[in-house]
Amino acid sequence: DIKDDYPDVSIETLAYQYTRKAPLITKPRDNVIIRLCSIECCFSHPLSDPDCEVNKAFQHDIIEWGKICNRLYIWDYVTNFPHYIPPFPNFRVLLENMRFFAENHVIGMYPEGNYQSETGEFGELRAYLLGRAMWNPYMTEEEYFAYMDDFLEGYYGKNAAPYIRKFIDFTLKESEGRHFNIWQKPFDIIPREVYEANFDEIEGWWNEAERVGNRARVQKSRLQWTYIKLMLNPDEKTARRFFHTVNALGIRWNEWHTLFRDDEEPDFTKQPIEWPHR
Repeated sequence: DIKDDYPDVSIETLAYQYTRKAPLITKPRDNVIIRLCSIECCFSHPLSDPDCEVNKAFQHDIIEWGKICNRLYIWDYVTNFPHYIPPFPNFRVLLENMRFFAENHVIGMYPEGNYQSETGEFGELRAYLLGRAMWNPYMTEEEYFAYMDDFLEGYYGKNAAPYIRKFIDFTLKESEGRHFNIWQKPFDIIPREVYEANFDEIEGWWNEAERVGNRARVQKSRLQWTYIKLMLNPDEKTARRFFHTVNALGIRWNEWHTLFRDDEEPDFTKQPIEWPHR
């Protein structure tokens, strides 16, 4: 009814969790935006993957909303909200998901990542690739990964980029075939034994990237590997240095935890996954 007094105003409502299914009878009016949320989905497999049981319900819901709504928006999720710092290898699905949205009548996107702070992972790269994918969701996979390489060279330095790409490719390969959501523990995404078996090689990639690239940027993204190293082998001295580096950079540990005070320290004999509290 607001349309009568404010014809240029749009009303947005969420199709979120218990309201995600499209109604059988009611249809949104032209001035109503439906924002469909993907919060329960698997982000290892594309949303369009017919073999991913976790994503089948969302596939059905977006198709049904597309039939009755001409202003369909998406609230997507593109990071690990309880664990902002360790790797979240969802790069293989970002383009395919954006194409899936475009093919199902979506005209507005909000991909939510770590919106609260600097990142100790690959948030900068992910934001760039999401922007490119929103601009052209129909690009080829080769074009998509060419944009990744272009960003890595520009951000970390031409000589460092190949080493960073090796780490990204490693996380994509070793997480393949598993389901993971936006609350997954790091070793559920890539098992401890996989990191242990490749420890020296990964350490070498980061060492070389730091030696030949933009040191500050490489060091910041390397925090994700330090996090994993401390998960594998807790060490009080390394943990304290890591903790204060993260704190000084203003990086949050998760969505709920406010920054630690300067005089507040966790138990450094524990793994970093146990440090944050709400």
